Amino acid sequence: MSSIEVLKFGSSVLRTAKDLRVAVDEIYRRWRSGFRVIAVVSAFEGVTDALIAEVTAAAGADCP
Repeated sequence: MSSIEVLKFGSSVLRTAKDLRVAVDEIYRRWRSGFRVIAVVSAFEGVTDALIAEVTAAAGADCP
């Protein structure tokens, strides 16, 4: 049985859709080396803040 690797790609790596290639290349490299890979991918830079602002505006209240 092969080992499992968990790879986490946050907004510091994935700033835009163009950066997805970095994550895909690294996932594929580890998979080719025999690992089973679990990839955790965050939203692109700024997307989380935009979503929180949208929800805050819709709810009409501040969101801590």
